[in-house]
Amino acid sequence: MVPNEGEVVKGNDYFSVQFLDSNLSDIAKKLSIKSGVSTFDYSECEKVLRKQYNISESVPLRYSKIDFDHNLNKSLNGNITFGDSIKVNIYNSLNNKLLNKSFCDQTPSQTLIPSTPIQDKVDKIKARLKDIKIVGRYLSQIDISNKADPIFNDRCIKFSTNTGSTLTVNERRGSFYPNTSLSCDSSKTNENSTCIYEGMDENYYAKCKCTGIQETKNIFEDAFLESLSDININIVLCHIQVLAFVIILYLLLITLFTLFSLVSFQIWDYI
Repeated sequence: MVPNEGEVVKGNDYFSVQFLDSNLSDIAKKLSIKSGVSTFDYSECEKVLRKQYNISESVPLRYSKIDFDHNLNKSLNGNITFGDSIKVNIYNSLNNKLLNKSFCDQTPSQTLIPSTPIQDKVDKIKARLKDIKIVGRYLSQIDISNKADPIFNDRCIKFSTNTGSTLTVNERRGSFYPNTSLSCDSSKTNENSTCIYEGMDENYYAKCKCTGIQETKNIFEDAFLESLSDININIVLCHIQVLAFVIILYLLLITLFTLFSLVSFQIWDYI
């Protein structure tokens, strides 16, 4: 039986297949998220392939996508584990000819991959954030699954609750970080291939922006953040930033006052 457009067909417990039409990208994305499988945006690659193969815009491109479940992937070592992975092929719908994606090696494409292994941790932390009444706009600024997020490393960021209390960087590390860091990886087509992690979206999908890739996957690393020392050069730098801001503001006010005075004198001279 031929599957419907965008329908996710389970091969077994470890992989699934999905066939997609470039003209139905929005519908396919909703079906993918509903089924808990990856989704992607190859629109820029499509432009390159259409030009390379002289394919009209009126001719849809066809995609076959295979999702490999994270349970199929073994740990790299004691603290790093592969998550779900995705492999995509693109075809000309007129003749079902496989198109060479290497023409898109310099063209970035976005892939969204489920981050199921970390979802429970993230949910618990978000619940904790609500318990201490962190306002929504602060919550949306945190990439909980990224150990390099400035909120866990930059002392100069002021992070406050609705009660007015300010949370130090060590309090943020202890309260909001799940001790697991998320990143993106890929099977590269050349040494210049890149795959950059751009955060987790509202559906707990890792956003991976990649060039020159054959297969994209997310990676979970057990990464613990130790408390920072209270004696740190960054504290001094924060004070320097504040002082610099005050000086700039002072100079700006002096400049405005001087200009206002000159204009006033000229008006009085004219009168």
